[in-house]
Amino acid sequence: MICPTKSEMKNKLIDDIYSCLSNQTKASKTEIASHLNLDNLVTFLENKNKPKIKFNIKPKTTPKKKKLNIKPKTLFQKFTQICDRKRIQYFKYNSEFGWTGPAIKIFEEQYDELYPLFDKIPTECQHGTGFIILHPSVFMSDNNIVYNTINITPENSDESDEEYETVKWKYNGVEYDLNEKNNNVYCRQTQEFVGKRNELDRLDRDAIESK
Repeated sequence: MICPTKSEMKNKLIDDIYSCLSNQTKASKTEIASHLNLDNLVTFLENKNKPKIKFNIKPKTTPKKKKLNIKPKTLFQKFTQICDRKRIQYFKYNSEFGWTGPAIKIFEEQYDELYPLFDKIPTECQHGTGFIILHPSVFMSDNNIVYNTINITPENSDESDEEYETVKWKYNGVEYDLNEKNNNVYCRQTQEFVGKRNELDRLDRDAIESK
């Protein structure tokens, strides 16, 4: 289909307008055309007939930030983190009261320096001769704690060099070191004397250590 030119459109428009008005006026076609702005009318009609182009503009979306699921540290982890930061050796401690978890050994001359580092953590002390065992006071699993194996040699009050053999002895779910010769019972972690095994195969915590 060939589109009509502007001149053709103008002629057709004036013909159509005159045809509608000829029965109602004595004005000639030329007079009517002189009072019309046919150029603007043609431009208007051309623009009207042009197909409209739609632009699908997608709104900008801000990417959602991924939430990091960071699990809070347990008290055991906070305790060992302080130890790592200060290069303090910790070890797995099984107390005679059934508590198990990370602990450190602090000698008397280290107390003022090391003990305040753990002020923000609830802790408990097990006193030995010239030292303490410091550990968190809470009861929880220590499965997420990695221990390094170390040897703990306590300072004996009598400074005896006598060697003795012990065997593992379990009482109320806690393992101890037992000297079968004199029934002395020692903590497996600190080697501190905790009592004696009596004739009923029970731990007597009030007993005095045999030499």
